[in-house]
Amino acid sequence: MGIDPHYPETITPPDRPLGWIRGIPALADNPVQTWPRHLYEGRYTYVKFRGKAVMNLVDPALIGIILKDQADKVIKHDLQRRTLEPALGEGLIMADGPKWRAQRRAASPAFRHQSLESLVPAMAHSARDVSGRLLAGPADRAQDVMPEMMHATFDIIVAALFEDGGEFDAQDVLDDITLYLATQGHVGVLDIFDAPLWTSRLANRKGIAAAKRMRAAVRENVRRQAAREEPSDTLSGQLLRATDPKTGERLTETELVDNLLTFVAAGHETTALALTWTLGILARLPELQDRLAEEARSVCGEADVSADDIDRLALHNRVLQESMRLFPPAPVAARMVTEPFEVADKHLVPGDMVNALIYPLHRHVKWWDDPNRFDPDRFLPENTEARDRYAYIPFGGGPHICIGMRFAMMEAAVILARLVRDCRFAPQPDHRFHPVLRITLRPKGGMPLFVSPR
Repeated sequence: MGIDPHYPETITPPDRPLGWIRGIPALADNPVQTWPRHLYEGRYTYVKFRGKAVMNLVDPALIGIILKDQADKVIKHDLQRRTLEPALGEGLIMADGPKWRAQRRAASPAFRHQSLESLVPAMAHSARDVSGRLLAGPADRAQDVMPEMMHATFDIIVAALFEDGGEFDAQDVLDDITLYLATQGHVGVLDIFDAPLWTSRLANRKGIAAAKRMRAAVRENVRRQAAREEPSDTLSGQLLRATDPKTGERLTETELVDNLLTFVAAGHETTALALTWTLGILARLPELQDRLAEEARSVCGEADVSADDIDRLALHNRVLQESMRLFPPAPVAARMVTEPFEVADKHLVPGDMVNALIYPLHRHVKWWDDPNRFDPDRFLPENTEARDRYAYIPFGGGPHICIGMRFAMMEAAVILARLVRDCRFAPQPDHRFHPVLRITLRPKGGMPLFVSPR
């Protein structure tokens, strides 16, 4: 019996928790494989580890408590800080409390709809480039589309952030980001047991060196831009001019570097993975590819996608949303409690860990009909109206919802529309989907696809 293409493969959850002897190595290897079946059917799990509670939530009502109602009583967890802070500092992803609020207020105008519309031509240019690179590749063997999606979204974010693409070697920075995430992004057994930070940095010294190089490159660009009489209209220029409307203060140089690197590293990575998983799914559904190509031509003809076109690409947007439901690029929102509060029947105290597990939430039998089936019609307006706000959170939720959400959806739609008009995708027959959590949710072995002209 063949694989039903509407049911992409995933990791089969264990029937019961693995226990510490098996669970700790499995957690370090790939956390997705440790999440038991109960997390796809129940409300939460709760265990004690080294005297602290670890609570994993998959109920939208409970997730709303930590992401919204009690958001001021939790902070990013130490595990997340160990992996991301060496590169991203205390930008919007890592900051908490007053520091986060001040940065969010200052940065928000740069991500308003009108500001983002001016970036669509750069998105369309990158989409043409990646289409051309894929079609220039070998027709007789599969190509891994994941690096190409990374390249495309990286080009877009660099063009959006820096005038003339930045005064640094973009490929070097992309290589350093990839190296950093491949090394420092891996949570090891020592991290789980809170070993001194120097042990993690010693094991991942190549990643730390990469973080220092890319921070230096971005800092130099910030200083060049700040030395001008008038900063450019790029996102970095807007952030240089930005002030906190409450205090009138501007972002410091370090805050600028932290946030620009956050947008460069996290922004391009998550969108690229959303596109990678989407193309992998579409490769098995040729009729859906044809429908997307028809919609793109109906909306745009053969021209580049314009800002006015994006919302009219309704099927494109539903396909992307459904792909991010099954394979959310950021599959966990991890928090550490700083003030006591109640979740369900549990009393959480400072130091406890409480997580929103987005991957099992999005495949939960109570919140989704036939949850493992790929069905873009779940996101028709009539099907989304009654859905709990916290049942679908690929960009997080509450006050900390991703500031770049609109940017990400725009660039993903622009790239996808170009690709389905130009290319046909087919799967490599022996390749199977295997999601692996390395800060983001990546396909093990990449995404090898056959690419041919449409």
